[in-house]
Amino acid sequence: MEVIIQHQPMSNRFLLLATGLLFASFIHNSHAAGPDLSNFEMVFVDEFDTGALDPSIWSTSPLWGPFLRVNQEEQYYLDVNGINSDSAVSPFSFTSDTLIISATEVEPAAPVPLQPAADEDVWKDYPEYVYNDDFDPSSRKYFSGLISTVNSFNATHGYFEIKAKVSDGQGLWPAFWLLTTKYVEDVPEIDIMEYIGQYPDEVNHTYHYFIPEENWRLVSTPTFKTTGDNFSDDFHTYGVLWEPDAITWYVDGDVVKRIGSDEYLISRQSMYLIANLAVGGSWPGAPDETTEFPSTFEIDYIKAYSHRPPETITEETLETDYQLMFADEFSGDSLDTEKWNTNHLWGPYLRINQEEQIYIDQLGTHQNETVKPLIVSNGTLKIIADTIDAADLPSQPDPGSPIDPQYPNYRLNPDYGSSWIPGYSSGIITSYDSFKFVNGYVEIKARVPSGGGLWPAFWLLNGYYVGAQPEIDIIEVNGDHPDVLHHSYHFSNSVGVVESTTTTYDAAGIDYSDDFHRFGVQWHPGEINWYVDGVKTHTLTTPDVSTQVMYIIANLAVGGNFVGPVTASFPAQLEIDYIRAYQLKQEPDPDNCAARAGLYLLPDNQWHMLSVPCQAPDEQSTAQALFGDDIDGIYGEDWIIFTYDAAASSYVDRGATGKLNPGEGFWITQITGQTAELDVPTDSVSPTPDSNSLCSTPFSCVSSPLDDSSTANPVWHMVGHPFTSSEPVWFEDLIVQTNTGSCSAGCGVTEAFEHGYTSPGFFHWNGTTYTSLANSGDSMNPWYGHWFATTSEAAGRGPTLLWRSR
Repeated sequence: MEVIIQHQPMSNRFLLLATGLLFASFIHNSHAAGPDLSNFEMVFVDEFDTGALDPSIWSTSPLWGPFLRVNQEEQYYLDVNGINSDSAVSPFSFTSDTLIISATEVEPAAPVPLQPAADEDVWKDYPEYVYNDDFDPSSRKYFSGLISTVNSFNATHGYFEIKAKVSDGQGLWPAFWLLTTKYVEDVPEIDIMEYIGQYPDEVNHTYHYFIPEENWRLVSTPTFKTTGDNFSDDFHTYGVLWEPDAITWYVDGDVVKRIGSDEYLISRQSMYLIANLAVGGSWPGAPDETTEFPSTFEIDYIKAYSHRPPETITEETLETDYQLMFADEFSGDSLDTEKWNTNHLWGPYLRINQEEQIYIDQLGTHQNETVKPLIVSNGTLKIIADTIDAADLPSQPDPGSPIDPQYPNYRLNPDYGSSWIPGYSSGIITSYDSFKFVNGYVEIKARVPSGGGLWPAFWLLNGYYVGAQPEIDIIEVNGDHPDVLHHSYHFSNSVGVVESTTTTYDAAGIDYSDDFHRFGVQWHPGEINWYVDGVKTHTLTTPDVSTQVMYIIANLAVGGNFVGPVTASFPAQLEIDYIRAYQLKQEPDPDNCAARAGLYLLPDNQWHMLSVPCQAPDEQSTAQALFGDDIDGIYGEDWIIFTYDAAASSYVDRGATGKLNPGEGFWITQITGQTAELDVPTDSVSPTPDSNSLCSTPFSCVSSPLDDSSTANPVWHMVGHPFTSSEPVWFEDLIVQTNTGSCSAGCGVTEAFEHGYTSPGFFHWNGTTYTSLANSGDSMNPWYGHWFATTSEAAGRGPTLLWRSR
């Protein structure tokens, strides 16, 4: 929220259309009670019913401390659980079951605390706090409060929700948001809810991140708005569902916005929770004489949920519970440069673990060397270790000379080529530049070599040397004992001491060098599970399981302190069939797709336009699966559903078992004329077409009354016309009519938009995305399904869309 963003409030509410609110609003129709959390577990909760703020849970300062000013804000966050623990003033109070964060004006009797001198010992207790050379207590005119879980809870993916009541007023800025634990990689931030007090009927939602490769360029979504009644009148829930490939915002259980990985980089870093009440700043501006103090941000609860990992890892659970995030099947004839680095982060010359090989940086600085230890052929990658003559060793740049800026982390070794002359060459692959992640399942299918001194390994390593600096060794094998596997976890504790846990797995009678085997690890908060050929071989349960991003490494070392003397025959090889990485899906349970919808009556042999209520697995997204149980009779004999195929310019009967895509428009009817109940959202179905007096010869006309019972902005409607004439319906011939107001005599769609009643045009789902129809030259194909929005300005005016055919 406050540190990394430059807020850009939307100047035109319908700019939301260009950023995808259409799809979000479609989901809105399908999730009236929020995401289905039946496959989730609660991983964090505070209901604030103890009458005190638990210091083991909540920090009361931003990560950077209370003295650094951001966004020109005018409040001082009293760090009552930290550096201001002796303060006589507190911004936190409690009812029997809520926390109240109060913003108050600073009084002379209780001034803003002075900043300790830069050399005082107190700073050692708060190493992340920033000393501010420009700290000016007079710039902080208000006391307020902030709570965060920076030291107690952070998570990667899940559903996060607050139930809270805000105060309106010029200059007030309460917020609930997620921020990354470490300022590395893309530095993500998800603003779940931000409220600007002078706009009491709006709440805002934004996502930010940086692109380090582009000089840390900041990327921000537009600030998406949800408009309703005065949000300060009562408590509301504000939530976000953060998935590996999407972020979806909720207000009072309704989806209000969704973005996907096709639009933005969806971060895989862990983040912590923050709730605060800012005053003033670059977005809301300063309070004025109309702003009442104390102002409050009252919180009923804060909760977090995460998808519960399956008990076992099988092909089925990988298909149903996980989504593939990274994979290489090694099916080509060369190593994929988009996926792999061929060097340790610190380069090929620094010796570690007393190993005796040099890793040839085949895709990097050694690409012109004759020795090629990495060969892709016949569907596998071979990492080949072999002897090497000193004369064939790659030459190291002279110590002190500049290294190619493409490799800023390379470290030169003054002993290389003198006191340390590698006797072997080998290979390593890492996903450092292409893929890092927190939590999930990663698996290799490989055949390990045997022989004294060989040390094949498959492991995960921390992406940045901060914090716990974790390492998960999925397998390590001592070539003298290819029937024994080693699983390890290493991390640095709070005082920087490395702690390790190692176990071995010996499956009687199995020599892992004889054939290919699958080796994997499943990693989530508090637990690491190791797998061999799909069987769980070890579980480590500890709160010290790190939430830092890690990347994938596979290598074949020769010699070193883990193995004995080198007695193996050369060349030796580690052969890899595939490497795959998965993360848990966070999407709602698809089994309840149709059950979440409302009911709609299909009477009297009439056609109705509808949309599929939500995404479901292929086998559940058919007409028979979604609607068959709710409509009497047999598909094709008693009822039918079809869509318009824009590419083929024809109508398509998908049949009882054809896939129905969410967001697509369909026409459905009861052939027998019977009345049936259909479980789809009622505002995703067009009312029965009828005549209207506004239309006259030579035009024929049908009308689509638009449900205006909601004051939400906008409300989306699935609309279409059943004309079968070869002459199209033109955008310029469409009319919006209201019972009262500026369009009571009928307005064109563009004019209705100018009056604030509707969206500027129509949108059609073409199978992969939405296409816009908003110009006079656009035609509305018969039996085509379109999304069209009305706004809160049209509520209560009985808006109707009139389709006219020449």
